[in-house]
Parts: sequence; C-alpha cells; structure tokens
Amino acid sequence: YDVFARPELCAVMERTLNTGQAAVTGKLKMAPGSDGRKKAGFLMYVPIYKKGGAHDTLAERRANIIGWAAAAFRMNELMFGMLGDSAADLDVEIFDGEEMSEQTLLYDPDYSHNEGMLKSAWLKSIMRIQVVGHTWTLAISSLPDFEARLDQAKTRLIAGAGAGISILLT
Repeated sequence: YDVFARPELCAVMERTLNTGQAAVTGKLKMAPGSDGRKKAGFLMYVPIYKKGGAHDTLAERRANIIGWAAAAFRMNELMFGMLGDSAADLDVEIFDGEEMSEQTLLYDPDYSHNEGMLKSAWLKSIMRIQVVGHTWTLAISSLPDFEARLDQAKTRLIAGAGAGISILLT
C-alpha cells in the first residue's frame, strides 16, 4: 500500500514532522472487518527517528527521520474495546470534524444516525474533542428504553412523595 500516493496521508505525516507528535487522519474507509462490511476508521502516524538522532527542532526532525509507524483503527472495534456493552442505554455517535452528517459519521454501533432521535431524547449532549490535534464531534443521547425506566422511577418517586406528605399531613 503506497501511502505517498494519498495526499491526505502525506499531509498527516508532514504534520508529525512539524510537531514531533503523533497525528491522525480524518475518516477513512477501512478494509472489511470480520463481518465482511467496510468500516469507518482512521490511521495514526508516529515519526521514527535515527537512534540517538536529535529531534527537538524541525530541522533536526527532518534530518533524522527514518520513517513512520502507523496504526489502523476501525472505530467500531476501538469503541467496543473501550465501552464493551456498558453503553447499551445510550446512543453514541462520533463524527470526523465539526459537521454531523452521514459523510463524516465515524461511529454509530446501531447504524441509526437520526438527528430526530437526538433532538427528542431527554438526555443529550454534543461535544467537540481533540484527538491528537484532530477534532471529533460526539453526539450522545439517551435511548427510549432508558428513558422509560427513568419515567417509571419518576412516577414511583412522585407517588411515594405524595403518600409520604399525605401521611405527614394526616
């Protein structure tokens, strides 16, 4: 695979030289996973320098670079490794950049990207985070099953409080 034939990958490798830090690409279509479907993901690059070669300045980094180490991440596998099944009550979606669209969607485990669901959720949050200098947008919202459990708990709380107040007043 010739990464130098892809200008967007070259730009990320150049950024590692300029900063001396790891860098990630934007959204990429990765090779099919175990289910045979192509998945969204990204690459992370880290510069590798000559042993003992200085890399404090840009000139030193350019003089002593010998290559890059690259790691490929499929978002579904990465997020399952981090969250497991613990996020079953939440709809978590991750977008590459600040735009929230099908084109920028990196992660949606149930493949149900639906802005209407986000707008109607009781609990929701949209936040932007920096991942190795790259912006991702996280959209997290509660799912209907979770909200139903909250609604039942709220009903019991109101009934219990009402009964308690009635007894105290009596």
